[in-house]
Amino acid sequence: MLRLKELRQEKKLTQVEIAKIFNLTQGTYSNYENETTQPDMKILIEMADHFDVSLDYLVGRSFVNDVGYLTKDEKEILTVYREMTEDNKQIYYQEGRGILLAQGLKN
Repeated sequence: MLRLKELRQEKKLTQVEIAKIFNLTQGTYSNYENETTQPDMKILIEMADHFDVSLDYLVGRSFVNDVGYLTKDEKEILTVYREMTEDNKQIYYQEGRGILLAQGLKN
């Protein structure tokens, strides 16, 4: 059960508009929505990334679209963190923890 129609409608896009985004014909995209044909893995990944959902959510294996999945902001933070030196990572961690403690969000 692909959630393409639901996700497309949430973004207020037509089938023609979304087909252009993925370099598909409207007919091909319509077939995906109606599950007459199935997209290949490359297209599924592109769609999950575009809609900012997990593949499991996109294909109906999960009812929650954020379980185990990072948001764009979280991905960016992780990317920046991975590029830091170990000393800077420690500072970043301590600063973040300090912010949470100041807000009373973490013990």
